[in-house]
Amino acid sequence: MAWSTPPPSPIAAAAQKSLAWRGACASITVTIDALTCTTAAGASSFNANAWSWGANNTAASGSGAGGGGRVVFTDLSVTKALDACSPALFRAVSTGLRFRTLTLSQQDASGNVLARVV
Repeated sequence: MAWSTPPPSPIAAAAQKSLAWRGACASITVTIDALTCTTAAGASSFNANAWSWGANNTAASGSGAGGGGRVVFTDLSVTKALDACSPALFRAVSTGLRFRTLTLSQQDASGNVLARVV
């Protein structure tokens, strides 16, 4: 009995590209001006494991041609390990401190910026 492998579907090909892109990520660094901590990532900075952010715009039913819905933004979410910045970050979040600036940079192994959120 011989086994044959079916050709990859377009969805599977897209998933493989996505996984390859994720594998290219070497570092994610977050810098927040209000933090008073220092880690291997630098002053007021820490390394992150993952992040997400997005927006959604659904069209209202019966809105007609060209009608759009309302944009709903999702919060920026960052996942990180415990480090020297964790206590200061937890204190800031739990007391409602607003950060003036937050810069998130995602780089590949060569140092090329893949994504930057300011």
